[in-house]
Amino acid sequence: MLGCRPVKRQPLAYGLALIGLAGGWPSQAGAEETLTDAERARVLARISPVIPSRPSLALSAGDTAFVEGRLVVPTARVRRDWTRYEGVMVNPQRAGSPTIPRGVDALQFVPRGPETEVIFVYTVVIPAKARRGGRIAARFELRERAGLGNTIARKKVRHQVRVTPPRPSRVDLAADFRGHRYFLSRARQRMAALEKAGLRQLSIQDGPPPKGTRRLNAAGLQQLALFEKERRRAWVAHRHLVAAANARNPKVARWGRAFLKNLAKPSEQWSGVPDLTLVEKPKLEDSEEKRGGRLEPVAEYRS
Repeated sequence: MLGCRPVKRQPLAYGLALIGLAGGWPSQAGAEETLTDAERARVLARISPVIPSRPSLALSAGDTAFVEGRLVVPTARVRRDWTRYEGVMVNPQRAGSPTIPRGVDALQFVPRGPETEVIFVYTVVIPAKARRGGRIAARFELRERAGLGNTIARKKVRHQVRVTPPRPSRVDLAADFRGHRYFLSRARQRMAALEKAGLRQLSIQDGPPPKGTRRLNAAGLQQLALFEKERRRAWVAHRHLVAAANARNPKVARWGRAFLKNLAKPSEQWSGVPDLTLVEKPKLEDSEEKRGGRLEPVAEYRS
């Protein structure tokens, strides 16, 4: 995602036997909300666009910024098995104000000879009913998962946040509605598989990273990271809808309330849901079909 060179991950020598679960990791077939590739791209563009770190951030109430940070460490200080490390954001925050949650959304390593660049993506969360911003700060720490959990490197991040009223379009809120249902369904399925494999104390609600992950092998860590990403995106979308429902703009508030009212219902029980179209179909401007002509079938190719 961030242009890093892929690194082959070796499983840890200890941990839960997460490879070989009955039926494997769950496919997402059968989830109530399905998205085409184009629709998924539109949802992700709305929910989780990644921006470079900068001192000032202008965000709307209910927004979540995915911010990319970077630091460089001596290659000799990190092992080739990147699953040995985790990133955390250390930050005392006040409830109800812009926050930087503890979990990071992405952590990647780019070896460059004697130095290795560490790329981390963290989030800045604006509460749905926020009216004011302010200064926020946190410290990224790269830690070892095993042993004493030594800190390998750290970097401070600071932002001045300005909060503006939410002004989403109908398509934005439709992306939030469908994105919440899509990612929550995937997160629930992945959580069930992780719990079946022996990882407890998971929650589908938005919150900090779970504890007890040092016992996981590489496959388990990968699935846990995907679970956290899906859960995080589901609640990012939910905050957008809550902020819209409380917006001062009457049209936005009406859309937000309508989407929230139907968010947890099966599609056959929806009532008053605004248009959910995310991607417009291409128009047939000058096609023979539009002019009323007959389209001949395409001959089958035979070698």
